[in-house]
Amino acid sequence: NNISQSSDYVTHHFLWFMQDGVYRARHGSAGRAGRQAAAPSSKQGPSKRKVRRWNNDNFVGVASDLASSSARGAVTARLILDAKANSGRYEDLYQKEYYPSTFTRFKEESSKVVRDSFIRGEIGNTVFPFRTDRHKRSLEHVFTDGGRMLDQVHERLRNVVVRASANPSSFAVKLMNSFEKYLEGVFSKRNSDLSIHPAMEEVLSQPPHILKRSSDSSSVRFVFDSGKSGGGFHRILLHSVCQFHGLKATSANTLKNNSSAERSLTVSGQFRGAKFHITDVAKSTACRD
Repeated sequence: NNISQSSDYVTHHFLWFMQDGVYRARHGSAGRAGRQAAAPSSKQGPSKRKVRRWNNDNFVGVASDLASSSARGAVTARLILDAKANSGRYEDLYQKEYYPSTFTRFKEESSKVVRDSFIRGEIGNTVFPFRTDRHKRSLEHVFTDGGRMLDQVHERLRNVVVRASANPSSFAVKLMNSFEKYLEGVFSKRNSDLSIHPAMEEVLSQPPHILKRSSDSSSVRFVFDSGKSGGGFHRILLHSVCQFHGLKATSANTLKNNSSAERSLTVSGQFRGAKFHITDVAKSTACRD
């Protein structure tokens, strides 16, 4: 009897739901598709985290905190309040119209080919021709001028190279010239003299190890002697030579006798601007300064 009553209960409610659905369909009930989305409540403001982030970005409350801290803080607070009051008179340094986002550039007509390929799902391993050509043109432009080649060296490294090149007979100049000559021989397509200069022998713990040498790409590893003083300075000189000629240098630690570690630099890429020498360009820059 209990099973029969339970079955009747389920059947009764199933029929009720079916009848309700038919009634809604016949009388044009709004249903899920026709219902309007509920408007957000005007009583609920932004979250506390969002308010706190906005206050931090806009320095809200900073002036009052500084003013109550000390006499110097009061002066700083007054400067902040004056700058905020006069902010409308000045133009923001960041202009969005001059720095369009990637998505904005993607919508431009010049990106139509890439955009259509992306929509068709064909973007997999496609090389962007407009980026590649522009990049090649910029590289060709840079490596036709020794000054531009020196400008692409990191500022801190460039200052070191310029100061070191002021004395042509210094060990640093000899080391940079030997690094440059050896790298040009490794990365050139012709058979070159790869003899090790005495300056390189003095700073390296072993001869450079050529990992790969072909017409397309090459790579060579330099291992510096950890027991020699000035190892960091010597690595900076090699980094500078690599950046000057458009090469990539990657640092790593190499174990020596399973105990101490030595510092190694792996150089790869394409050697460019072979007719310019970093020490000559840096020396002329030092003379101008």
